[in-house]
Amino acid sequence: MCVLRSRRLVVACLLALVGTASLPAPAGAANDLHALVERWRRGDAAAVETELVGWSLPRARAAARDVGKGGRWPDPWVLGAALLCTHVARDEIRRGLGPGTGWLALADQLLGRVADESLRRRWRRDWKLALAAFHASRYDGRRARDVLDQAAVDFPGDPDVLFAAGRMHEAIGARFFSGLAEPVSADLAPAYERDLLEAERLYGGVLEAEPAHAPARLRRGRVLALLGRPRSARSELEWLLASSPDPDLRCLAHLFLGAMAENDGRAAEALSAYRAALSTGRSPEVAPLALTHLLERTGDASAARRAVEGILATTEDPSGPGDAWWLYLVDGLGEESGAEGRFESLGQEARR
Repeated sequence: MCVLRSRRLVVACLLALVGTASLPAPAGAANDLHALVERWRRGDAAAVETELVGWSLPRARAAARDVGKGGRWPDPWVLGAALLCTHVARDEIRRGLGPGTGWLALADQLLGRVADESLRRRWRRDWKLALAAFHASRYDGRRARDVLDQAAVDFPGDPDVLFAAGRMHEAIGARFFSGLAEPVSADLAPAYERDLLEAERLYGGVLEAEPAHAPARLRRGRVLALLGRPRSARSELEWLLASSPDPDLRCLAHLFLGAMAENDGRAAEALSAYRAALSTGRSPEVAPLALTHLLERTGDASAARRAVEGILATTEDPSGPGDAWWLYLVDGLGEESGAEGRFESLGQEARR
């Protein structure tokens, strides 16, 4: 009798599991999602996003089963549904309620149902760039790096993807350096070399696709310097100086060349490079500080004093663009990530 009851219990459990796996979507769930997308497309974004935040993930998954099927879901509607799911994920992350992975996986799944192949491919690329920018806006470099690494696999040879991925690897690897190019400690080499080597490879991929991509050449030069390959670094930076008129990039190239020369003990060459950086007018803080520091080290106290007096006499325009070095450091991070602009652009296209 005991055995019979056990068998009945096992059969009952199996039937329950089978039934659960094949449950249909809740009545009206797909219609509710379609209605939300309709309202979102008509401009009622804030209310729709607030309402969807109140949905459970299982409900959203069930409602999304029919997305992309039949004439009710043309591509713009599918894109809208994916962006709404992305919004919920971002809200979850911002409020510290979770990592948003379930909603992001659902959004990615929906993008895979876009019928137009070229549109689907472009949107998955742009969506990943926007998502990485969102993580970068929160200074979550590791999650941004992971998204971009996958994007680089999905879109090999795409200069924008490769550059964004390289910049994130550089930011993570270069955090072990102080000043312009001085390692904090040789003991930390294993911690930063992996990211810097990957950054160098990614920037190389950008230059292979677009040899005239000056920001990638500048950054590759700096990364090579951080990796202890000054000859290759100097080649990249001198190439940039010979080909790019951009004052910010030229200023930074001079700063990096000066830092390498100073680290190698070539004081005269370093002084010349720092003065060249200062002459661009794009580094009112870092270039004179580097110059002053080196003048003190070489024993030219009077020249160092004059340089300091020059810094103190300079009133920086608060509405100006800022020092090129500080802009380089925050490029693609925090407020400079461009995340909101990317998502807004995607939203405008999906509503057309």
